[in-house]
Amino acid sequence: MRIAFKTFGCKVNQYNTFLLMDNLIRSGFESTRLYSQAEVLVVNACVVTEKAEKECLRFIKSLHRSVKNIIITGCKPEFLSQVLDETCLYFSDPEDVFSYLQARYKPSSTQVFQSALRNISERTRATVKIQSGCSQFCSYCIVPYRRGRLYSRPTEEIVTEITALTQSGYREIVLTGTQIGLYQDEKNRTLVDLLETIDEQFNTKVNRVRLSSISPSFVSQKLIEWMKNSSIACPHLHLSLQSGSNAVLTSMNRQYTREQYIAFCALCRQEIPDFCVSTDIIVGFPGESEADFNATMELVQCVQFSKVHVFPFSVRPGTRAEQLPDRISQELIKKRSHQLLALSKSISYTIKQSYIGKELEVMIEGSNEGFTRNYLKVLVRSHDRLLPGSLVRVTPTECNDEYLFV
Repeated sequence: MRIAFKTFGCKVNQYNTFLLMDNLIRSGFESTRLYSQAEVLVVNACVVTEKAEKECLRFIKSLHRSVKNIIITGCKPEFLSQVLDETCLYFSDPEDVFSYLQARYKPSSTQVFQSALRNISERTRATVKIQSGCSQFCSYCIVPYRRGRLYSRPTEEIVTEITALTQSGYREIVLTGTQIGLYQDEKNRTLVDLLETIDEQFNTKVNRVRLSSISPSFVSQKLIEWMKNSSIACPHLHLSLQSGSNAVLTSMNRQYTREQYIAFCALCRQEIPDFCVSTDIIVGFPGESEADFNATMELVQCVQFSKVHVFPFSVRPGTRAEQLPDRISQELIKKRSHQLLALSKSISYTIKQSYIGKELEVMIEGSNEGFTRNYLKVLVRSHDRLLPGSLVRVTPTECNDEYLFV
């Protein structure tokens, strides 16, 4: 029984896809990358933006008649009524998908669903989900309505999963979740407690521990100290900004000010050598004035992000932002997005220039490309094929806004 997978969206979705794939392969299913050869296609959907949801819908419609059975999981999309039938079903989480497929196709080896990853084929970085759900209710975001409230996995379960992954050869662990800054398991252990446990048990077994997207509201002094002192901590954070305007941040229901954000980034750079920060910014949120947008541009210039992911605002039905007045025209959103992207690329280029001539450690991920500890992308052109997962020390000689080149 051949099964194919397609993942849209965040690292949580990526993790859930690999978790489901791992369980199904153990049960006797065969994974294939060719949709035309698959009896079953699992689509992990994303609804964070209207664009993402439309891309997901187009993909499903393109294969709806050629694949015998399509399973949709992940964030529940609005378009379900357009595609659901006897060959296209929706399940909210990987375990439900697993149970359905086992019952329907009766694979060669009936297994109990394992909630911890054992292996992630063809990956050099292993993503480990430590927390799910969200209770922030930012006014633009549909995720809390689709993912449910916060749940933090027990530390012991996470440690068991990392143990299996390190035994499979993975040397970089990425901790992910919708609100990882609010991690707190049933024994009241926090994110820093978890990181210290990982540090203690795996500092000789992994080379890097990286945090995925985290809100600046939930980053503590203790976390900064851990990043500063740990030999396996990556000096990089993806801190979601969304806007550099206090008025817009308030309207978005973000729990910090521009001044707090700037001060926090300055503190990280002061305390953590080679610290880099990347971010997400929404352009064209309802009511965003020219002064608000200029405040965002000024903050980007001040903080010097290594990477900015720019998202044109799109209305998510059911969110509070749907009811807000003063919508911004698509023409103006497009213009501002181009301005912000141009500034972001210029800053990214300047940051990479500062690393030319310096020796850097790069973990290769494929095609001789990889990342530094502070998440700068490097292309090694002057070597034969390098083994994915290998650590190499290189000295870049040139760059553009995307790559350092060796």
